[in-house]
Amino acid sequence: MVEQRCVSAIAAILYERGDPIEELMASLARTLLAGAIRVGGLVQHNHRIGENARCSIELENIMTGMRYHLTQNLGSASQSCALDTSALAEASYALRQAIDDHVQIAIVNKFGAQEAIGGGLRNEMAQIVMAGIPMLTAVSQRYLPEWHQFVGQEANLLPMSLPDVLSWCQHIHVDPDLASTLGKIAVKSRIRSHQVRA
Repeated sequence: MVEQRCVSAIAAILYERGDPIEELMASLARTLLAGAIRVGGLVQHNHRIGENARCSIELENIMTGMRYHLTQNLGSASQSCALDTSALAEASYALRQAIDDHVQIAIVNKFGAQEAIGGGLRNEMAQIVMAGIPMLTAVSQRYLPEWHQFVGQEANLLPMSLPDVLSWCQHIHVDPDLASTLGKIAVKSRIRSHQVRA
């Protein structure tokens, strides 16, 4: 659980290869929306067709449900990156929309390879922070040094746990009514989590 005294308005869920990070982020967005929290940004959906097929990636605008296909079909023999940069640029609108609407929490699908080298959604992430909006993303162990270079050491690293992430959401807000709502959501999620383990 995140301690209130050390909570930053910037957080990343730390994950390793094979962790279901996309499912966790999508579940978080659904949970917050169901609790009437104004959340915006992007979540990622991965699809694989066939054993040897490349992973097809979609980004979903949390506020509108619009999906953007990020992967190009370059053929099975291609070794090139399948990222469709024009689709990524279109998807970045969801983050600018979240800033314009001054959402209560902005979710960015991940700080990945593109962001680590200064591209991808890095500029939009910086704009969210500059706008004073709490931002949550995900970072793999592989890109943790670049993440720290980008945001510094004060940002929170969260475990792969929906209740813990919801606890962070609760503690970043000083509005007592909003914090209370998020607290109730976090408690319900923790109870469900314990029931699943049992």
